Amino acid sequence: MFWHRGRLERAANPAVSPDSTTLRFEMPHELGPRFFMLGMASLSSVEEVLGYDRGVYAPAWSPDSKTVAFGKQRITAAGATTDIWKVPAATRISGADKTIVTTNATSPTYSQVEPKIAFIRVADDGTRAGLWVMNTDGTGIAQIPGPVDPADPQWSPNGQTIAYVEPSTSAIYTVPASGGVPTKVADGVDPLDVAR
Repeated sequence: MFWHRGRLERAANPAVSPDSTTLRFEMPHELGPRFFMLGMASLSSVEEVLGYDRGVYAPAWSPDSKTVAFGKQRITAAGATTDIWKVPAATRISGADKTIVTTNATSPTYSQVEPKIAFIRVADDGTRAGLWVMNTDGTGIAQIPGPVDPADPQWSPNGQTIAYVEPSTSAIYTVPASGGVPTKVADGVDPLDVAR
């Protein structure tokens, strides 16, 4: 929960910047998620970043804390898909200087070692279409061979491995960043078992 404009609202998906100066979080709203930045030094300077932006997902900090990448839903003739955008962390309210990095993609995650982003490719029908990697400017896009149905990728701190979730089983796998045979590192948990 978070106090904003005279009322308590539900905060979600918090992430502290790599330089530990800023907390980025979102609050749900009927028009779409609202993204906020909170200065960690004062814990009182809350600024709205992207406002009521429909279909914004999975924001991720760059290693230098200067940029946030995120997936944004786009409606097409075939249905809905998602593209990856980035915005300077200093951008406030309008998000006017956000730029598209690549289309048909979601769940960006920055490498901490080299200027690369791993992401999930999205097919025209909105389904996941593999684990991919690109340069932070959107060039050099290549599929990482191995994963069949990945979601929620995360780079290892040394940049050698990417972890991801296999949605149908909730199992967690790792795969070398250059591709290869995925290794299951944790079995999924049945949500019904957790509720019992």
